[in-house]
Amino acid sequence: MENASSQNDLRRIEIFGEPVVNRVLGESRSRLTAVIVIWVVFALIPLVSYVIATSVDGSFTIDFDAAEVLRDFDFTKNDDGSFTLYRDPVDLKEKGYHVENNEDGTFTFDSDPVGLANDFTLFVALILTPVVASGMVIIFPKFSQVLLSLWMVIARKESPGASRDGVERLSLEQFNEKLKSYEDNLKGRGKSKILAALLFAIWLADWAFLTIQHWDSIATYGNDWWSSQNYLTSFVVRTIYEFFLYCVAIPYFLFKLVSILHIMRSSCIDLSQYLKIRPLNPDKAGGLGMYGAYSLRLMSLASLPFILVVAYVLFISVNSILMVGVTGYMVLLAIIFFYPLSGAHRAMRKAKGETLRSLSEEFTVSYDRFMETMKDKSAQTSWADFDEADKLNKLYATAQSMPIWPFNLATVSKFATIMGTVALTVWLKFILDRLSGG
Repeated sequence: MENASSQNDLRRIEIFGEPVVNRVLGESRSRLTAVIVIWVVFALIPLVSYVIATSVDGSFTIDFDAAEVLRDFDFTKNDDGSFTLYRDPVDLKEKGYHVENNEDGTFTFDSDPVGLANDFTLFVALILTPVVASGMVIIFPKFSQVLLSLWMVIARKESPGASRDGVERLSLEQFNEKLKSYEDNLKGRGKSKILAALLFAIWLADWAFLTIQHWDSIATYGNDWWSSQNYLTSFVVRTIYEFFLYCVAIPYFLFKLVSILHIMRSSCIDLSQYLKIRPLNPDKAGGLGMYGAYSLRLMSLASLPFILVVAYVLFISVNSILMVGVTGYMVLLAIIFFYPLSGAHRAMRKAKGETLRSLSEEFTVSYDRFMETMKDKSAQTSWADFDEADKLNKLYATAQSMPIWPFNLATVSKFATIMGTVALTVWLKFILDRLSGG
């Protein structure tokens, strides 16, 4: 009953603790409601807004006006929709239009404008963004349970005063104070403000860069797009929504992710002197199995955007620059998995070393006593000490197999499957393209 009472008194961390966000994404709301809100905000609202704006501008689908753009040129329209020009279109090149030089001295002009209906990357993003965000609002709140699981492997101080056995112990009040400090970090208080400001600055710069590209799409992409300077309503609507996406939503969720990763690591380091790692714990991870399982969930969530890259590789093309990016992203996924577990790894490695050292000392004492009694021909005492030494030896062998990472074989297999699938898909396509001369 006392243990149940202490469990109920543990402080629960609210991941989405900010007042405005908490009303729609907090733990008091059902996850289904939170997911519906995510899909409305990141899919329905932008899609409807873009359709209305492009309908006003006439950029939902855009017909290329060859007579206007190519009025100063002699040209022939080709079967694939491109145009063959018979003199060098210097002025078109200067504007940024996509023009290719042909061996026969002619030029191929292929700059079909892209309307909203043809912007397939946008539609993929409108699906993938709410999928990732939905995963976050489902997985992030479970972090509170991960931190609370530490209480099960902590040497607890049940009453005031120093511990009689000399073991450092932590009271419930002290543990709750630690949990409060972690919650403050998740809310952007203290030093975590620096991380929040840095993420905002990075994504603000990215938003500004993309806005410039949208404005002058011909110079950027070689053809006109539905949200360029030629379609002001669409440009304004997209710019406003992408400001919310890049400067508010993405930095906010990334801040939560990075903070969770760091807290997972630092919590085991901060409380390492109180942790009681148990080699024979049923979770096969010394009692920290929830840390390994949760880290795998976070890595799986972070791998979702990689669907875009894999789709591009499989259905469009793959090149050396993309392969560098793919390799870098895989390294990032590995960091997301192992970094938050490094604190637990340190604590588990320390506990294993201390356990082996204690067993080794006890074995040495029992063995030496056994050898001494053997010389005195005291058979009864000798075999009693021998049995003790034998049991210590078996315990030592068990402790040697004690894990020093908070995950079991099943977790490792899932991690290897995710990483292996990504690597094989991309690298195999790259190798086959090179062998076929692509």
